[in-house]
Amino acid sequence: MKNIHYSNIPYSIIPVPLLRKIYGPLIGIGALLEKLFPNLSVNLERSDSKYSAKEYLAMCFCSDMIAFVLFSALFFYFFRFLGIGFSVLIVLFVFSQQLMAPLVFSEKKKRELERNLLHALQEMHIQLSSGVTLFDAMSNVANSNYGAVSKEFDRAVKKISSGMDQVLVLEEMAESSPSLFFKRTIEQLANGMRSGADANSVIKDIMHRLSEEQVIQLQSYGSQLNPLTMMYMLFVVIMPVLGTIFILLMSSMMNISEIMLKAMLWGLFLFVFVFQTIFIGLIKSRRPNLL
Repeated sequence: MKNIHYSNIPYSIIPVPLLRKIYGPLIGIGALLEKLFPNLSVNLERSDSKYSAKEYLAMCFCSDMIAFVLFSALFFYFFRFLGIGFSVLIVLFVFSQQLMAPLVFSEKKKRELERNLLHALQEMHIQLSSGVTLFDAMSNVANSNYGAVSKEFDRAVKKISSGMDQVLVLEEMAESSPSLFFKRTIEQLANGMRSGADANSVIKDIMHRLSEEQVIQLQSYGSQLNPLTMMYMLFVVIMPVLGTIFILLMSSMMNISEIMLKAMLWGLFLFVFVFQTIFIGLIKSRRPNLL
């Protein structure tokens, strides 16, 4: 999973290593901006960023001010003072995208956690049933290919190996998770360990509940697909066919030039293409994460 601290600050024209050397004087501005965006620190933590909110905002502000100066100089040469207005709009758009980036990364991590959670628990259940300790089962999941789930367990295993209490590590992992299902799973496992319950029984119970939730989500997803399918048939099949027939009838009854006829047909094709693209994105966004 690609994390913020592995890449540049989004839309930054300054490399992060250089940006980290020059943003220092702007840390006060970052602290002021942090009060305007209280949720940013949570999203940064959940997206595995190594920057605090004020550091992230200070670097964004530094990068955007440099970009503003460069854009203003370039656009002023061509558009005079109107170019400064263009530069302001560009920088505001970039800053808004930079504010949204931690939330986007957090949502990606959430989907990846929920997509791989049940498979990871099944592996832990099999290993615990064969006599492996919970720590070793967690280590095996950390070394497996379960995406964000493996990375979360890898951090937990490293903390436990350094001497931290196993239950406290699990509680910290649950608290910082963007996924409600993952949070509930780890909290239930930590509570079971604190009360002395058998970890394998706890995991088996968690798997049963997640399987039930998976069925509920699948049924809900199926009920949502029915109206979406009708809408797809209407806008992508019926309307283009009727539209093509209507355009051809108009061209035979009216004196429409060949260029205008092609433009209308291409316009209809563009409408269908754009609608299909939006429809595919809508279907993906509605797909349950547990599936």
